Amino acid sequence: MRKPLAAAVAFLLLAGCQTGAEYQAKVESERAARLQTHVGRSMADFSRDTGMVPSSMYDVSTGRVFVVDGPAVTLALAPNGFTPGVARTFACRIQLETVSMNRTGDAHDWRITGVNSTGPC
Repeated sequence: MRKPLAAAVAFLLLAGCQTGAEYQAKVESERAARLQTHVGRSMADFSRDTGMVPSSMYDVSTGRVFVVDGPAVTLALAPNGFTPGVARTFACRIQLETVSMNRTGDAHDWRITGVNSTGPC
């Protein structure tokens, strides 16, 4: 009787584990969903809601792409007796694909149609 119970408990414990790849996929999925909420809104709305403004932009055949560089995040591991200290900096970069709604050229004119990102956004 104890072996089936132990096997059941072990199975339940292992079923709750997730690999690093699964965790990363979950984080990426949540980030993409969060950024997609800006689709259909104006650049003015994006800047007001996030506090971030574009650092650059470039024109494309369908409109304009605004590039937003987010804050840098530094991950540091303290040295111990066997390894040296290590620090790595990551930065968020968001590319907002937009189309002009009425050709005024201001932030209210550019409607977001797509969002791409890299880094810890």
